[in-house]
Amino acid sequence: ESFKSFSKINSNNYGISNEVETFLIGKGYTLVDKLGEGKTRKSFLAQYNSGEVSSLRVVKIPLDEIDESSICTIINTSKRDLEENEAHASNRLHHPNLIEVQENFKVPNSNKTINVESHFNAQDLESIIKGHGPINDEDKFRNIFTQVIDAVKYANHVDTGGPFFDGVLLRDIKPSNILVNKD
Repeated sequence: ESFKSFSKINSNNYGISNEVETFLIGKGYTLVDKLGEGKTRKSFLAQYNSGEVSSLRVVKIPLDEIDESSICTIINTSKRDLEENEAHASNRLHHPNLIEVQENFKVPNSNKTINVESHFNAQDLESIIKGHGPINDEDKFRNIFTQVIDAVKYANHVDTGGPFFDGVLLRDIKPSNILVNKD
């Protein structure tokens, strides 16, 4: 089975358009697995290959239709284009407790901005709690949330290059968005 046909089979199963699929292949990405879906994006594990570089990354693709009634969507779209907001903010965040954005790119003939993030072996906190119950170990709890607080403090004070407000307000902090390293 060829590289392209393998990619096409996977992406069609994930509900990705042929245009986005072809674009991702051209950028060196093959979708491996769907990780999840939020209010505005689908997240995929992808294999990236370019020259001698080969790595797993997380590709976040905007949904074709977003929930216009979501309060976060209303706030985000009232200020500036939703895609530009996320790309602008994510490019300025560099902290050990925040996922690093590898690249952002617009799909040709579209207003979609695809974000590519680094991948690491982790599980979201919501899944951990659902599978194992509440975190009763005080040291483990403190370790997780000290890192979350450090990341939020950093984001709130980073220079965004904007004219009105320095800092990024993280509005989507919830257990499903907190990743805990499996190692």
